[in-house]
Amino acid sequence: MGIVANTNCVERAVGRRQPEDIAFIRRFDFENYDGLSFDLMLLALLQPRPPLSTGWPNPRGPFWEVVIAFEKVANLNLCISGPWDLQTEGFQIEDVSHYQWESIRLRVYDYERETYRFDARSATIRSCVPARNGPDCPGLSRVYPGSFPGQKGGAEPGAAADRGKPLIVCQGVKSQQLPRPLGLGVGPQ
Repeated sequence: MGIVANTNCVERAVGRRQPEDIAFIRRFDFENYDGLSFDLMLLALLQPRPPLSTGWPNPRGPFWEVVIAFEKVANLNLCISGPWDLQTEGFQIEDVSHYQWESIRLRVYDYERETYRFDARSATIRSCVPARNGPDCPGLSRVYPGSFPGQKGGAEPGAAADRGKPLIVCQGVKSQQLPRPLGLGVGPQ
């Protein structure tokens, strides 16, 4: 995350700083709209990815809420299919400064599902705190198909018959709400 400012707060809270550890986007908020451009704030759920033999994301495991602010966003594309947390299996922040585009240094996208994509001038981590609640979602795809830590197999999610099927978890769980910034918001209200 060298192209993102203030990543040390993630490293202190979680023990490492890997953008691909972001498992869900809880909320998109638009800030500082001036008629031509805007900033975008993401409230995301982060969970460190374990070795490939272990299931991820683990709905019973710990999550951290990370707030990332992107300045001067352009070319925003969102595909949101419900009022719940958006699972992101391939969160990526790419340095595109070598293209020498005016005011664009970063490209942010999900390389697995292509549910969002945008460019930005800069990114800063505003906060990283333990999440009070896990993901709020009707179904959960497993990026790593292994069993979750402490899981026996059999009828539990992750058994051979369940691999590749979405897990039904977290229904009706409400996320912790942060104060609403100036602008419009997309996500759970």
